[in-house]
Amino acid sequence: MTLTQWGSTAELIESVATTMALILGGIWTYLLFVTKREKFPRAKISNSITILGMVNGQRIVRVTVLVENLGNVLLELVSGKVTVKSVKPAPPEWARHLACGKSLERTPELEYKWPTLESFPLGWEDGGYIIEPREDQGFNFDLLVDGSVRGIEVYSYIKDVSERKRELGWNKTTVHELEPIGGTMSVKKNDTPIRPTAPAPKGPPKSEEEKDEKKGS
Repeated sequence: MTLTQWGSTAELIESVATTMALILGGIWTYLLFVTKREKFPRAKISNSITILGMVNGQRIVRVTVLVENLGNVLLELVSGKVTVKSVKPAPPEWARHLACGKSLERTPELEYKWPTLESFPLGWEDGGYIIEPREDQGFNFDLLVDGSVRGIEVYSYIKDVSERKRELGWNKTTVHELEPIGGTMSVKKNDTPIRPTAPAPKGPPKSEEEKDEKKGS
């Protein structure tokens, strides 16, 4: 085989290798972005609360919604909402409804309709709120909660802009216990009650001679 033939063969092999690399790259891209849906964003939402203080018998509660971008594409948030409900104690009118043989009203998700304390609509313009891949962003909301409330439910929902033909979003519902305010301390059954101590005597104790002198006078 002449050098010219060797050169033609080498070029043919290089062309075949390049074509195979392109085919394999296309298959890998299809498996990654279509089969594994990497063209769609993936996110995780978590709710948390912080008691910032008290004012006129009401708690100042901060709700934090953390949005984490778990995927490899941009997360473009366009809208959402956060709703806080009172779930403990139960509304007093529920007892009256049950006493009259009535059933409690439910939501489409089959939960009872707990009283709403406050609702926060979310909205971003100009392409939405962008979160880079593998990063997160927290959103804070403050509200006042009466001291009689012992538990709240936080519902958060975030919608993404990438899929316009159908609803693409994430939601999270969490329930949080609240410590009682101004409660009285109770004594447990096996505990010994604390009794008040007698007041200390004023001045040093008197000697026997001083007592006898006082009797003689």
